[in-house]
Amino acid sequence: MKTLYAIFPVALAAALTAGAAVETRRVVGHGSTHDDAVRVGLVEAVRQVGGAALESSSSSTLSAKDASSSSSDSTGAESSSSSSVSLQTLDEKTDTVTKGVVSGYKVLSESQHADTGTWEVEMEVSVAVYKTPGLSPDSRRKLAILPFKTRGDYPVGGAMLSAETVSEDFSDRLVTLFTQSRRFAVLTRQDAAALKAEKELIVREAPAAEMAKIGQTLGADYLLAGTVALLDIPAPVRKTSAATGATTASLPHARFKVQYRIVVVATGQVKFADDIFVDLDKSQLRAAHADPGAAYEMVKREAARRVAWRALSAIYPSHVVDLLDNGEIVFDEGGSLVVAGTYYDVFRLGAKLKSHSSGESLGRTEEKIATALVTRVDAKMSYARLTDGAVTWEDLGQGLVIRPYRPAPQAVQGAASSGGGMPSAPASGGVTTVPGGGVRLPFD
Repeated sequence: MKTLYAIFPVALAAALTAGAAVETRRVVGHGSTHDDAVRVGLVEAVRQVGGAALESSSSSTLSAKDASSSSSDSTGAESSSSSSVSLQTLDEKTDTVTKGVVSGYKVLSESQHADTGTWEVEMEVSVAVYKTPGLSPDSRRKLAILPFKTRGDYPVGGAMLSAETVSEDFSDRLVTLFTQSRRFAVLTRQDAAALKAEKELIVREAPAAEMAKIGQTLGADYLLAGTVALLDIPAPVRKTSAATGATTASLPHARFKVQYRIVVVATGQVKFADDIFVDLDKSQLRAAHADPGAAYEMVKREAARRVAWRALSAIYPSHVVDLLDNGEIVFDEGGSLVVAGTYYDVFRLGAKLKSHSSGESLGRTEEKIATALVTRVDAKMSYARLTDGAVTWEDLGQGLVIRPYRPAPQAVQGAASSGGGMPSAPASGGVTTVPGGGVRLPFD
């Protein structure tokens, strides 16, 4: 048999909590008693506002008494139906799961059927709807960053740094960078225990109006997951000058390798995958002053920045949004992802292309038209001065994307063969240190 029941209670709130709005619904409830009919009407109003999850099983019968304690296999189906909850029996049992807060209701009419003894109650119900603070998360795709896997503890300065610390540090840095990019609504999965405890506190001790916050947890559209495959920072090498007797210390290298992927939650499809390998040499580590802890911060931040850059450039590249009178361009990315003094390439967008074999969109063609040097970084945008090429208002209207500078393959080979290790950036670019202990690499 199939019966529709509300198996989660509806909380009644005398006053609304901050951040809650009210939606009013007119509904009809049916029940074996007057109270049952009112309860069914309240549940129906909540279901109309917030939807309902349907859970079905092959059980042939289910009584009203058993509905709140029974368990069933979820089909995962979603329903937005606004039909009244009834006690009609069908071929298969289905539970209707609803959650919500009723801030008030008014009975408009009521009657008891003479033949069945059941009650019918028409009501006007006010349902509290929680509004998320700030920009609605519905305006952006939702990304959950999972704690990165590790391969045991890692050598840092002659000691071992725990795998848990490395995983937490790197994941936290990614959360910061992706949040500042404003391309995704970023969801945390590292604070799950704290969030659960807070919601349990609301249910247990908070006023009923606070219940509007329950059941608001967002599901992710994408998952970012990966593994820290390598972290290697040796102990400082100390040398004593034969001429002066002075002892100096330096770090020979700092290496960090990470493998990561972005997965579509609904399908399990891998949207993007990449490996990042950062190898900072002795000259690039001067800013660390032979401190392995400082070198760890530098190499970790650089690896996280490259992960964010590459993933965002592949899925949501930055766009040039304005052309100033002084010739500078403005693009829609800022915060920690962008460093003043680094170079970007500017591309003009062209035709939209599709794959002949699959029909899948390949995106738009891109033609490089300029290179720009970042001069100023704000929280949400950055400014850059053109060092090569030109950008016009016509280009801006056609659409321009901007990506971190990448040297031509021959430039990379030339730098390697000459012993430089790193290619030179255009104009006056090179490997330099930045305030706060970071490094600016030529292809940044």
